[in-house]
Amino acid sequence: MKYILISLLTFVSINTIAQVPFNVSDSIKVNNIKALCLVHGDMWNNPNAGGLHCKYKEDEYSAIANAGGIWLSGYGLSGKVHVSAQCLRGDGIDFWPGPLNEIGSTDYTTCEKWAKIWKVTKAEINEFKSIIDHTIANTPSSILTWP
Repeated sequence: MKYILISLLTFVSINTIAQVPFNVSDSIKVNNIKALCLVHGDMWNNPNAGGLHCKYKEDEYSAIANAGGIWLSGYGLSGKVHVSAQCLRGDGIDFWPGPLNEIGSTDYTTCEKWAKIWKVTKAEINEFKSIIDHTIANTPSSILTWP
């Protein structure tokens, strides 16, 4: 079964300890590989729980990746290069869940409300698209709670 794993991430640089404040995660299973994704942009490793979470055929001894994360870079309006490249969570957290406010920042309370991963299947989306009269009762919660 194919899954789409969706998490809204915002960019803000806040220096913290190695552990993540929101231990929200979910796994995707594709082609005999089970891979963990966290709401803070971490992949394949959970800094709070430890252990490797990218495995072939879900065998405890078949880890195929140690850790990963989202890396982004681009030019700002001033022409300066901005980079977010987390490396084994050595220096703070670059990605926080939720929207940015008017000044391009966020706060813990806002992030706490958005610390969620929306996971839907292709079948759920196709079924939802085939419904003519959408109601709360016939809408999957992963689609209903999507912001």
